[in-house]
Formats: sequence, C-alpha cells, structure tokens
Amino acid sequence: MSYSLHESPIPVMKPLLPTADLITPYLEQIDENRWYSNFGPLVTQLESRLEKHFGVEEGTVALVSSATSGIVMAMRTLSVPRGSYCALPAWTFAATPAAVYNADMVPFFVDVDEDTWAVDPESLLQIREKISAVVPVAPFGTPLDMDHWESFQARTGLPIVVDAASCFDSFARVDSFRISEIPVILSLHATKTFGCGEGGLIICKNKDFIKRIKDLSNFGFTDEEMYARGENAKMSEYTAAVGLAELDNWENKRAHYQELSDLYSKYLGNIGLQNWRSGDWISSTSIVRLPFDRVEDVVNILKSKGIETRRWWRRGCHHFQAYSEFPRLPLITTEVLVNSALGLPNWIGMTEEHVKRVISGLCEAIQATDPSRAVSISPKSEAKA
Repeated sequence: MSYSLHESPIPVMKPLLPTADLITPYLEQIDENRWYSNFGPLVTQLESRLEKHFGVEEGTVALVSSATSGIVMAMRTLSVPRGSYCALPAWTFAATPAAVYNADMVPFFVDVDEDTWAVDPESLLQIREKISAVVPVAPFGTPLDMDHWESFQARTGLPIVVDAASCFDSFARVDSFRISEIPVILSLHATKTFGCGEGGLIICKNKDFIKRIKDLSNFGFTDEEMYARGENAKMSEYTAAVGLAELDNWENKRAHYQELSDLYSKYLGNIGLQNWRSGDWISSTSIVRLPFDRVEDVVNILKSKGIETRRWWRRGCHHFQAYSEFPRLPLITTEVLVNSALGLPNWIGMTEEHVKRVISGLCEAIQATDPSRAVSISPKSEAKA
C-alpha cells in the first residue's frame, strides 16, 4: 500500500438506509395491523405516496420484490412469444439479460450510442424482423426520451419495457422521462439513491397493466381464480416500512448526493474530465470516462492508494460465460466503454477532502498509465476549495 497510514481507504460505495429509530413507528403499525405481506396497508401507503412523488395518477405504480422480477413480469404481461429474441444493450448490469432470459426470451445484444450510452431506437430497425421485444436501459440513472421510444413502438409494434433501475430521481425531475403506456421499472435496492434494502417498482399509465402485474406478483391469482402463471414477487410490509422511512427523509438524502455530484463536477472539470452524471438529477454512482482504454491499470493504481473504484458493468454482458452464446450485433461502442468507464467512490458521508484525494489519485494514475497526459488539480481549483 502506498497511501499514508493515517489515511483510511476510501470505499467505492457505502449504502445508507433509514436508521432503526426512523423505521420503528412503521414497525409498530405492522405489530398493530398483524398484516405482514400480500398487499398490506404499508405497501398501499407507499404506493400512494410514490404516485404523489412522481406526479402520476392513482393506480399507476406497483411495488414488487425487485426490479429484476418487475422486468420479468412486465414481459410476461405483454405476452411476448416464448423463445423469441429480445433486443437489449450488452452495456448493462447482468440483471437485465437475466430478467429477459427468465421471461422465456432469448437476449439479443445490441450496441449503445457513444454520447448517451443508451440504445438508439433507430439502430434497431436493421433487426426489426428478428426481434419480438426491446428492453432499453437508462444507464446509471440517465433519463431516456420517452417520445423517441413511443414513436419507435408506434412504427414497429414491438413491446417495450424500460430498465430504469437507477432512475428514481431522474424519472421524477426530467420532463422527457415521463409516464407512458411503456412500463418503466425502477430498483429500490440498497445501493440506489432511494432504497429499501431490496425491491422494485413499475410505473405505467395503463392501469389495467398495473393490475395484471400485481396479480402476477401473487402467483397469478385474480380473486380466487388463476388466469396466468405468476410468481411470488410481492413486497412485504417490513420492506415497505423501510421505504416509507426512506421517503420521509428523501429530500435530505437527495441534497447530500447533489452536493457530492457538484463537487465531482467541479474537480473533474478542473482536470478536463467530466462526471457522467449531469443535469438536474442525481445518481448513487459517479462515472468518469477515461481518455484512453486502459481502465484496469488505473483501477490497480488507485487501489494501491487506498481508493476503491469499480467497473460497474464489468466487460459487458456478452463477455459473461452465461450469456456469451447469445446473438449480438457489432458492439464497437460497448467495447470502448468497458475499457474506459470507471466508477469513482460515491456515498453519503464523503467530504470535499475525500473527493480531492480521489481526483488527485486519479490524476497520478492517468499520468502513470499514459505519461503523455499531464493532468493535475490546478492551483486555481485548490484556491477555490
């Protein structure tokens, strides 16, 4: 280790959920209600409050056990033919192809746009006759333009389910990323900006669709009859208790993430790099794109300085043994991103000194990897700190 003994290692992520004292009032409600799962009053309350948070109508939000199960049930609700191809980016977390596969579809990996890191719907027209559905991914909380996807769906007739796992904030704040007939799936995992340990939510303007999702999450039961093969993907009252406490403190938590985002934007800008997260929304990750394709070298140098980083989406899903056999288009941009995108430490409790240490270490790592690139925190930026 080359970092000083008095310097503690900086982890890449330290999730933070509501403390016991904030959750306790909701747990006491559970004790009084003696209702622990199966669409209980706390789940109903959380759905209602989230509908108000997102500014959508009653009956357009469904809470489920995870975002992954949400994608699976959305695909089944749309009645996509079993065994058919579903287009999705290779540049995504492994949960996306896992959900597609578990929905009885075959992943068909496609490339992403270099500027947005997301799938361009126009690029899918070349395989329109091969695919039966699409799962676009909103990368690291980046909002998608729903007008583009609605237009694509109108032209092609293809079912679409949006994997927006990290988009709790951007979906609420960016006008173009709005509720529509296309279901949008958000994650409530502990690692997200808004979390309840494990969980997910589905937002869709079609209230009948939301009702069918809830039926599927309860084994497919509708009253006493079962019309579809479902699963057990309900959210428990205990998970909802954490979610309600999280929502009580959301504005304070969001402000901390925004402050950290602003610090990264400031110091990365001073060395000619850009925080991938931009605009009036926050994410639980801070991603930087390096000016070369030797990200693993930078990871190892920063590790020697006590700074943990993460290649959040590894080498792309197409390189995982579990998914390497599935069809794909040329993945030119994906291969560039897997070798240049790096996740920096990003968690509530980080100080400006933490950020400066990360950026200083990043400067040294870039110079050591490519000596032709002279980067440093400028005296001007230090003076402003």
